[in-house]
Amino acid sequence: MTRRKEMKKMSDCAASPRRAPSRVAAALALWACGLAIPGLAQPAHGYKDGIYSVSLDVIRSEIAAAKRLPSSSESQSAWLSDFFGLQRIQDVQAGRVLQDFVPGLAAVVAEAPVLKLRFAAGYTAAFYLRCPISIDGQAGSDFHPSFVELTDLSPAFRDRYAALADFVGLLERSGLAAAYLVPNPYARFEKIAAADLAAESRPKSAGWPQYKPGEREKKRADAQAGFKAASRGILMFGDTHGAEEDFGAVWSFLNEAAGPPAIDWIGLEMLTKDKQPLVEAYLSSPDGSAAFAAAEKEMKAYFDGGWDKRFSGPGPGGDGHYFAIVKWARAHKVRLYALDSEGEYTLFRYGEFPLGATTRNIVWAEVVPLGGKGVVYGGSAHFVPLPATPYTFQDYVRRRDPTIALFY
Repeated sequence: MTRRKEMKKMSDCAASPRRAPSRVAAALALWACGLAIPGLAQPAHGYKDGIYSVSLDVIRSEIAAAKRLPSSSESQSAWLSDFFGLQRIQDVQAGRVLQDFVPGLAAVVAEAPVLKLRFAAGYTAAFYLRCPISIDGQAGSDFHPSFVELTDLSPAFRDRYAALADFVGLLERSGLAAAYLVPNPYARFEKIAAADLAAESRPKSAGWPQYKPGEREKKRADAQAGFKAASRGILMFGDTHGAEEDFGAVWSFLNEAAGPPAIDWIGLEMLTKDKQPLVEAYLSSPDGSAAFAAAEKEMKAYFDGGWDKRFSGPGPGGDGHYFAIVKWARAHKVRLYALDSEGEYTLFRYGEFPLGATTRNIVWAEVVPLGGKGVVYGGSAHFVPLPATPYTFQDYVRRRDPTIALFY
């Protein structure tokens, strides 16, 4: 993909539709904005040489052809579910799997290189135990989840998601759910999000706002002026991930010629909650110490390995763009909050689809402090009510404190 086409794809994420899209199209657009990383290879889809490769183009095509979202993405769950048919399970041993299912519930099809069982219910389950996942050619070096894929479905099942629902039900009926399924850390928030999305009173949205020349810049300037005048509040900067213009807006605000703004904290979508201990180590370790060197190395590797790949070149001072904001927070002694749900939730609970994305808005709103003045920097879709996700980050912050001043 050429750089021009990459940038067009990214700008399309932020463009306003002329008419409200279908629910499936709206969800696919939201997902594309959240997961697309320009310039990545498009590998074959499936298992080979010890790695399960996922092609997002294959997944998009499947959903578009089916004209419906995966059913597991639309209902709340006490467990982590699946990543487009790859059901997350606990890191069990192969011997335990054989003991629990054979011969009463299933028969062995193969034991190597992947354990496969044929279930009487009408599907073959492949148990990938501690198996690396590569998404469009990108694999996390330390992420080797265990998961199940169902194939060779009987005609009784409409699709693999219906078969997965049967498999999960079998685990629950057999008393094996706790041994095999992974608890959903945000089940409580999902329940709220599901009720909101189903409510007749949910906000109606026509989509992305349409701006005339200069309007967007004026709106941003007015928001910044209001925030500066407020004694307490949150200023939000929307991001099309990898867009220089959006990064430039927040970077310019943090580095105004008159001096750095009076803020107490920054919240970043680009940091997941499990990285908060790393954030604290990076911010608090003394200059020149071994602890700081280790934290800086790990933090830089985190951004270089993913988020900062979305830009075509280096950011301020030669650093990655998003990493530069982390460095700014340390230099100015500003607290930094890792906002987003852990990557495993986003992956195995469809965090870029309506229910998962709305749940993540609640997660962000629960993380940010309500005192002082803070900046939140994250994907624009989290701040704009859209047809697929009408409840925004701001809505859930206001539920915590209706009096707080919000600027966007």
